[in-house]
Amino acid sequence: PVLADERVVGAVALGYAAPAAPTASEAAAARDHPPATAPPRALRRLGDARRRAANAAALIGAQVGRRRSECRLQLVVDAGAILASALDFDAALRGIVRLAVDRIADMALAYTVDADGRVRRAAAAHVDPAREPLFDALPGLGGSERMPPRLPMHVIRTGRTVFSADLHLEDIADAGLEPGHVELLRKLAPRSAIMVPLRARGRILGAFGLATIEGGKPPLEERDVALVEALGARTAIAVDNARVYAEAEAALERAEAAASRLSLLQAATAALSRAVVPEDVIGGFLKRGMAALGASGAAVAALAPDEREFVLLALRGMPPEYRERFARFPVDAPYPTRDVARTGRPVFLESFADWRRRYRPNRAAPDIDPASDGAWAALPLAVGDRLLGVLALTFPAPRRFTRADRDFMLTLAGEFAQALERARLYEAEQDARRRAEQASLSKSQFLAVMSHELRTPLTAVIGYADLLASGASGELTERQALQVGRIRTSAWHLVSIIDEILTFARMEAGREQVRLERIDAAQLARAACELLEPQARAHGLELHTDLPAEPLWIRSDPGKLRQILLNLLGNAVKFTDQGGVFFSIAREGDDVVAFTVRDTGPGIEPEQLERIFEPFTQADQSATRSKGGTGLGLTVSRRLAHLLGGDVTVDSTLEQGSTFTLRLPAGGA
Repeated sequence: PVLADERVVGAVALGYAAPAAPTASEAAAARDHPPATAPPRALRRLGDARRRAANAAALIGAQVGRRRSECRLQLVVDAGAILASALDFDAALRGIVRLAVDRIADMALAYTVDADGRVRRAAAAHVDPAREPLFDALPGLGGSERMPPRLPMHVIRTGRTVFSADLHLEDIADAGLEPGHVELLRKLAPRSAIMVPLRARGRILGAFGLATIEGGKPPLEERDVALVEALGARTAIAVDNARVYAEAEAALERAEAAASRLSLLQAATAALSRAVVPEDVIGGFLKRGMAALGASGAAVAALAPDEREFVLLALRGMPPEYRERFARFPVDAPYPTRDVARTGRPVFLESFADWRRRYRPNRAAPDIDPASDGAWAALPLAVGDRLLGVLALTFPAPRRFTRADRDFMLTLAGEFAQALERARLYEAEQDARRRAEQASLSKSQFLAVMSHELRTPLTAVIGYADLLASGASGELTERQALQVGRIRTSAWHLVSIIDEILTFARMEAGREQVRLERIDAAQLARAACELLEPQARAHGLELHTDLPAEPLWIRSDPGKLRQILLNLLGNAVKFTDQGGVFFSIAREGDDVVAFTVRDTGPGIEPEQLERIFEPFTQADQSATRSKGGTGLGLTVSRRLAHLLGGDVTVDSTLEQGSTFTLRLPAGGA
């Protein structure tokens, strides 16, 4: 016998050619007599032959042992080289099982536990490549715990190594498998097997197994278990490292994809924010949004006011005949838009075949005939709970829409919808502004024409009243003179109202001009007070002034300044029933002159302080208000002040009075 590591691995037989062969009598003697009584020559010949055979057997056994040891050592070395450079754990497992089959086994398999807990066969190899497809036909992970294919699940669950030195096909047939699967295992013909867990960092990552077959490599032995366990441990660490690397690469790819999406979203949002009309919004989105989403075609449809049909707004990258075919189509047509309108949620179709399975054309709805079997998506364009329309996208090829893809598309569709709504509101605001401006212009033109038409006869009335007052037509009685005076006063009051209206109309039309001059503000204010003093006395009021005796030079428009002061002083006199009106001028620093008019009237409620500067507004807006006027005096005064580079402000306390202050720049005078 040939022994290697105390195991019979073969036999050696020696034959002799003449004349070394024993004679017939010697052979008979050796056969018929025990060694102790055999003839000496026969014993000598047999002893020599036995020694030679034993020496040959020992030599061959030693060579076989060395060869097996070298194979094991080379397996460890080569496996280390594969695992050291492995970044793809599936590729690493394929390399290890193939290496094991080349060195010490006839079959090798590797199983891994996926992130969701499912066990899958990651790699398999057979000494006969023609038999490798049999692995794919094996059942899932059924069978007995000792027999394939349940063995990997048992090892993964228990974390313990399983070794079987002598497998029998009868055991496989009794493992409860279907007859077809039993036949597959018979073809694979495992004889001995070792399966070890792949354990790294305290986690079971899978299982790794080797097997020999009938007529193949020598059966696996107990001492091979340590080798396979060591190889499994190194493989597990390499697999875990490769997984960590793959996860890091995937995380990096996700981060880069997220950064790319964010960049594309920012670019698209910036483009949408610059668009102010719906056509620009749609054009900007189709230009940037399609590229950001990787779409080959897009259609934008708006929900009609009656919510019964969609109206096509834009089309790009789709057959041109769609423009007419889908110019208007019912909301309930058998398209993805129907589900979007009904649920408000997006519809994602991984291919046009999915479309055909879900949506069947009918006579009332035109058919879709795409150029490819690419994916489709229909996204709601909504603001809050209000659906504005639908964005339909086509893609050049079938694809799976990941959660990140869907979230990105919905985000971009939301930005698109917001931009469309902003553009719609902007258009509505611009239209309303145009109508308001036209109405304001018409009003200003009407006021200007009417004021002009009223002023012409008033000029004649004032002229004839002056003639009567001068006695040109004869001396007037005292009563007649009083009546003529009242005519003149009322006429001039109407003139002042008309002047206010004309000034307001010119400012509304943007035709009011400023003519700056170097004027004495103190002298101009003194003249205004002299004009208002008779009116104040008629109301039983005192007009108190605090004006500088020296000239106070400023650069301004004297006519507009006079009109502002007369309006402020006239309002103070009009709305003050008792007490007095106080007027003063003072410098505030080197560049500002303040004109202050204070009265002892009823005061103004706080919520009315800004409204009184609006056109045709008074603090008392009741139908029974006792004070007359157009409500334009303060409006005109503030706007004139703005034209002169200043402002009119008010401070008031109920039951104590109000203070109006006009501040104007001195203008370097």
